[in-house]
Amino acid sequence: MPHEIHFPILSQLGLNESETLVYELLLELGPKSAQELLTPSGLGRGNLYNVLTSLKKKGLVFEEPGAKTVFKAVDPEVLRGLAKAKMAATQDLLNQVNAAMPTLKSHYNLVTKRPTVRIFEGIEGIKEVYKETLADKQDIFALVGTDDPAPELYKWLTKTYSVARVKNNIPAFVVASGNQNVREYFETSEQFKRKTFLINKEIYPFHGEVDVFGDKIAFISYKKEELISVIIESPSLAETIRSTVKFILDIGEKIKLPPEPQRPVG
Repeated sequence: MPHEIHFPILSQLGLNESETLVYELLLELGPKSAQELLTPSGLGRGNLYNVLTSLKKKGLVFEEPGAKTVFKAVDPEVLRGLAKAKMAATQDLLNQVNAAMPTLKSHYNLVTKRPTVRIFEGIEGIKEVYKETLADKQDIFALVGTDDPAPELYKWLTKTYSVARVKNNIPAFVVASGNQNVREYFETSEQFKRKTFLINKEIYPFHGEVDVFGDKIAFISYKKEELISVIIESPSLAETIRSTVKFILDIGEKIKLPPEPQRPVG
């Protein structure tokens, strides 16, 4: 039987019980011929040769030249490489699942006709929400409080996310309210493919952000002490909030706004 501690580890690396047993025997006993492995392994001749062939393909055993064919285990250090390759494959699979999730969720929602809710926490969680707006490649309609973003997140939004959004040709239509960052936000609107309408924060204070893209609404609270976001997938709710943003922007066009950006406080 394989070592009870080693087997779970080697099993996760893709070895079955017989492969683990033979590999461990070669590590403990040194180079052996197939004939010499029959008794300690307890395997039949045909099964043993199949196991040795499989271990060779996995790079864990090789044939050592000599008067008779013997098999030798490779340095166990190779297992570390297998583990790293498995980790990379798992991360790649996760990336593929994340990329496919918007489409899969859309299909699910169409069939069930039920809104779905997802919660994201911390700066990295909020970044995932913004990355989803890039993956969906839908026009973005937003209500934005420009003063609130945590400094680290604000830097990422301006230096990374906005650049990626422009590169992906995704326009944003924004109603914004704020003091501290509002001038920069307004003055970079054309650069960042953004149509911006400013409203008076003293009368209409905004905090955080609401983004509508496709059938999704993202509610984002990005203050340093309150980093959390919720995505609701609902065609009817998304259409309602998108229409609200469009209405405000249309009013702004008719009265020849946006106004002059407010000066930063302090």
